[in-house]
Amino acid sequence: MNLPELVRIRRRFADTHVADVAGAVRAELDDCRVTLPAGAPIAIAVGSRGIDNLVDVVRETVAWVKRRGGQPFIVPAMGSHGGATAAGQRRLIEHYGVTESAVGAPIRSSMAVIELDRGDVGIPRRRSRLRPARPDV
Repeated sequence: MNLPELVRIRRRFADTHVADVAGAVRAELDDCRVTLPAGAPIAIAVGSRGIDNLVDVVRETVAWVKRRGGQPFIVPAMGSHGGATAAGQRRLIEHYGVTESAVGAPIRSSMAVIELDRGDVGIPRRRSRLRPARPDV
């Protein structure tokens, strides 16, 4: 069997330590110059791909949305993680510390979708069935 030659490599990362995570998140969000309609429901997607200081990042994002008059809620965004179920994804982000009490916004987890008009493309398009303006969904 012919195996390819192996070469040892070493990757060095630049120092990316951020002392004030909340301040850095706030500064980046302020810099994007987004405006929100008063009372607008705003989904904040939270994944499971190893974001350092995840709770701090999500908490500051929630606070930023609230300061601008939005009504934030958390949506688990993980594909097949958590068993590809709404309950499993919710458990997973809660395991990471992202809970309503920790970040100040409710979690709305659902795998339910509706199909949209296929339009000119002709392929299925779907969106979450969640209705952010209604807290009972």
